Amino acid sequence: GLVELLVPLLDKTNSKIIDHSLSILANMLLDQRVRNRFRLSGGAPRLVKIINNLEDPGVLKRGFRAVSNAALDPKLCRLLHQQGIASILGKRLKDDQEEQLTLVLLRCIRIVSDSNQYRAWLDEEGVYERLGTLMQLQDPNISQEAVVGQDGCPVHPHAQQLMPDPANTPTVPITELIKTLLKCLAKVTHGATLLQAGKIMPAIAFVTKLAGISQREVWEHGLMILVNLSQHASLRPSLGNAGVVGCLVRSEEH
Repeated sequence: GLVELLVPLLDKTNSKIIDHSLSILANMLLDQRVRNRFRLSGGAPRLVKIINNLEDPGVLKRGFRAVSNAALDPKLCRLLHQQGIASILGKRLKDDQEEQLTLVLLRCIRIVSDSNQYRAWLDEEGVYERLGTLMQLQDPNISQEAVVGQDGCPVHPHAQQLMPDPANTPTVPITELIKTLLKCLAKVTHGATLLQAGKIMPAIAFVTKLAGISQREVWEHGLMILVNLSQHASLRPSLGNAGVVGCLVRSEEH
């Protein structure tokens, strides 16, 4: 079959051949029968090798798209984790600046975070902390220098927090990145440990603001994140201070 022909092409050194093969495979991997054949043909280790070693953004986007579609199969998802997908995602999410690649990485994180064990591995590789920082960076009211880490210390030293004036609070332009981040965070905070949840907390004021926005996919995922985090009693005072209680009450009223 075509899968058995395409998988060996992933070993080629010519990046054009790899790129075209990935492009076809990524679409085909939406089919469960193809995923089975891909797994039996030894496709997972080859795919992991590509996304770990190549640097071309186009190839990486197609590679991670193929990984995401492959990981819809639980057996392949487990195989990908055994091959170190969490470590690669941690590495790529830190280095990456291109928004289109970030979107593909966020979808991949969401799909490969299906169990407590998988989430623990992602957390060990710094993925939760990076997601918290990425969400903070989307807030137009915070200067880049004022982004804080989990310990409450600025990620950038010599930072001055910008205290937003509520009267001048700009309306948040809802980008594709914000929507994708919210969807990803709603997934990874579900059943998150206290330590994992704590790494998302620096972004909580912004998530609370987003949960009050009228676009359904924005407020719905925003609320899911707030509900997931509020499962931890020790986080509730901080959540209360960020206006989460009022936000949850208003959502009940609607």
